[in-house]
Amino acid sequence: MIQYKSLISSSIYIFIFCFCFGIHFHTNGQSTPKRLGIYEIDLKDYTAKNNAVAAGFGLNTEDFNSLSSLSSQLIYAYSGNPDFVIIDKRNQKVINEELERQKNETFMDGYTINQGKQEGMDYIMMPKYLAATNSVSVIVYEVEGGTVFCKAETDIKGKGARAINYYSSILIQSLNDKCFGIQIPLVRILKSKGDKAREVLVAVGKNQNVRKGYKMEIFETVEEKLGDKTLKRNEKVGMAEILLVEDDNFSVVEIMEGGEEVSKRMNAGKQLNCKLIPKN
Repeated sequence: MIQYKSLISSSIYIFIFCFCFGIHFHTNGQSTPKRLGIYEIDLKDYTAKNNAVAAGFGLNTEDFNSLSSLSSQLIYAYSGNPDFVIIDKRNQKVINEELERQKNETFMDGYTINQGKQEGMDYIMMPKYLAATNSVSVIVYEVEGGTVFCKAETDIKGKGARAINYYSSILIQSLNDKCFGIQIPLVRILKSKGDKAREVLVAVGKNQNVRKGYKMEIFETVEEKLGDKTLKRNEKVGMAEILLVEDDNFSVVEIMEGGEEVSKRMNAGKQLNCKLIPKN
């Protein structure tokens, strides 16, 4: 039996991210839920490498199955956000075949479903594995204009379940930020020592599949004047580590750096957010 050496350092389950907090975020200020169609991940690059074992490439079944679950995990994540109506497009071919079959066959009990209109979409989400960079990307298309709305991509590094979980969170974090303006807010200070914050409640939990020990950067989004332009910049305030994942919506982080500044800004009513830090 041929032993395969995995070219995918880790795979991606997307267990996923933070608009699945169970908290209602208004995506870019929208009030009407957007209809989001999510398609099956494109693994053509992956299978092409799998067919090139003789050239020194090697892939394993576990990696393939992990990557294949990406679309399912995206659906799971976005289904938890009331800003979206999710349309599962993974099995559209099978659905279309069944609709066509019911048009042309006579069923014993005479039951067929309503052959009505298909559901329309505002956005289409297309995940894809990229062999050249050993990465996974998610492209979001805006249907009305037929244009690319945004794109998020992450390299896959490391091996095993921990890496799988970690990089899935990184990818969706990037997708949320770039496409939908969704951040991970600091909620309130739980413990202090003197004038330094020690433990803080943050709005991210099991639905993002974050784990104890994940490192996070705390920042405040500030505005910088450049002539007649005003640009936003994320100003680093401190560093934290996840101490406890409480539930689907919340975790407790321990402040490792910048406790005094975190306390000062939060007590002044400043909105601080945090983000997972990609490993080198």
